[in-house]
Amino acid sequence: QLEIKDYYPKNHDCRIVLDAIKSDTLQSLKLSQVFVSKNLIFPKLFSSCKNLTALHIDDVELNEPELYHFINDLSKGLANAPSLKFLQILQHNVTENSERLLESLKNNCKQLETLVLVDHSNTSLLQKYPVKFLHGVMELEKLRFLYILSPILTNQNIQDLKKKAKV
Repeated sequence: QLEIKDYYPKNHDCRIVLDAIKSDTLQSLKLSQVFVSKNLIFPKLFSSCKNLTALHIDDVELNEPELYHFINDLSKGLANAPSLKFLQILQHNVTENSERLLESLKNNCKQLETLVLVDHSNTSLLQKYPVKFLHGVMELEKLRFLYILSPILTNQNIQDLKKKAKV
C-alpha cells in the first residue's frame, strides 16, 4: 500500500509529481496545501491509479477561477475512479463549484462510502446550497457517512437531508 501525504512544493506545480504517478498499488492520496495549476490532472491520475480508493484534498492553493477548473477537472476524472470509496475536500469556496462534483460522484463513484465537503469560507456567491445534487449522492447504495459544512447550508436544508436519509 502506498500513500502520499502532505507534499509542499515551493512555487512549483504539484501536477509534475501527479503526472509521474502511475501505480496500480496507490490506494490513498492526500494533497495538502499544494499549488496545482488549472491543467488537467485528475483524469490522468485516476486512469493511471485504478485502485485509488481514498482522495484527500486540503486547502489547495487556488484563486476562484482556478478553483472552478480544479473542481471541473476532478469531476471529469471521477469517470475513471470507480474504486473511490472516500473523498474529503477541505477547501475555501468548494460550495461554489459543488454541483458538477456531486453529479459526477453520483454517476461514477458507486463504491463511495464517505464524502466530506468542508467549505470554510465565510460567504458564498450562491443563494442556496445545491441540495438536490446531494440527494443524488445520498442515493448511492454504499454511502455510509456524509458530512457537509458550508456557509449557505441552512437548518432547513439539514432537516430536508435528514428526511431524505430516513426514506
